[in-house]
Amino acid sequence: MANISITGGTLVSDIPVEKERKEVVETIATVNENNVSVKRGTLAMKRVREMVDVIQGGIEAMNQPKTEPEPEKTPFDPDREFSQSFRTDVTPPPEAQTTQVSGMAAPQAGQEVTPPQPISSPQFKTTESPSISRPEAEERPTIGQLPPIQERPEVEVTELPDTTAASGVQPTNGKVDYKDPTDIPLPDSLEVTGLTGAQKILEKIAIGEGATVDKLNQQKQFGIGTSKYDMVYNYGKSLAPSKPVSTMTLSELYDFQTNLINATKGKVKGTTLGTSAVGKYQIIRTSLFGSGTAENPEEKSWAKKLGLKADTVFSPEVQEQIGMLALEEAGLQSFIEGTRNENQFQDRIANIWASVATSSGEDVYGQGVATFKKDLRPLFQQVKDENKPDDFSDPTEVPEARGKKVIPKVRPEQ
Repeated sequence: MANISITGGTLVSDIPVEKERKEVVETIATVNENNVSVKRGTLAMKRVREMVDVIQGGIEAMNQPKTEPEPEKTPFDPDREFSQSFRTDVTPPPEAQTTQVSGMAAPQAGQEVTPPQPISSPQFKTTESPSISRPEAEERPTIGQLPPIQERPEVEVTELPDTTAASGVQPTNGKVDYKDPTDIPLPDSLEVTGLTGAQKILEKIAIGEGATVDKLNQQKQFGIGTSKYDMVYNYGKSLAPSKPVSTMTLSELYDFQTNLINATKGKVKGTTLGTSAVGKYQIIRTSLFGSGTAENPEEKSWAKKLGLKADTVFSPEVQEQIGMLALEEAGLQSFIEGTRNENQFQDRIANIWASVATSSGEDVYGQGVATFKKDLRPLFQQVKDENKPDDFSDPTEVPEARGKKVIPKVRPEQ
């Protein structure tokens, strides 16, 4: 078929007019048979319009918000447990329904939908619990209206009677006066108040001999005390006494020292004879009793010089007396009077205690040294300063002790 176009309501064709008209008439007849109408010079097909409408309807449906389909109603199951009969979308049993719901049927076309009536929950009869009466709360004051403060009754203070005289306890000035040296905390330094220079020398020697807290704690396993006055050679590992040595009589101590010598023969550095060192100053049997016994000590022994008996307890006080006597035999008085110098005094001390080095640093007994001249020199000076003679202008006022041998008094440890 030839090209036919419509321009301004005029059919334009490239074929002759007569033939063109004939074809147009036939075309119009054909169009009419297929429900094609001509309106205002435009051919519109109903089918095309229907297709357009379908497409537009689809687009509008896509633009509408999605809605979830309503879940299918589950019919009531009479065999279901009562506790499950009130779950969502399950019809409750008739006994639990108090109000019939109306308007639940699907509405007919054009029928107005009536909103459902609310369902009231079933009524359960319960026994009312007895009410517990509570006391009325006290009326609290409002802000700005505080209640008056009640005055406290006056308390009569009665001064306690002084019972120190009856009990034997004397008042102190804040410093504790230890009566039992075994209760004194073990010092690992010389920061102990109230000690003379001579006592500080002995403390330094005792520390060098091993009287320190950490070392003495090794004796706990043997139950023989951890006081420095209960110290035994090797802290009881070579031979532990039956009880703390500070509680032994000299007769008991003599027997233990004899057994300790036998237990340590060939096991002590620097000697093959063994050792009997006990107490704060590691006193050996030969120095304490000489070649004698506790019942009959040798004349030059320390027990004999101090008048100690076989039943004398080797107490802390006795040990301090023995320590001061040993220091005196090392030349303490000669050093104070100036007839013996520091080096000589140190060398004599080193001959008594194996842990003390000579003035030149020598280890006399080859057992290891812990105290040197630099450690003792400040204490030597303190001894000198404490024993300077006073400058008396009146010779008649010179004490009778002047010119006599003075042994430093042993006072209880602070």
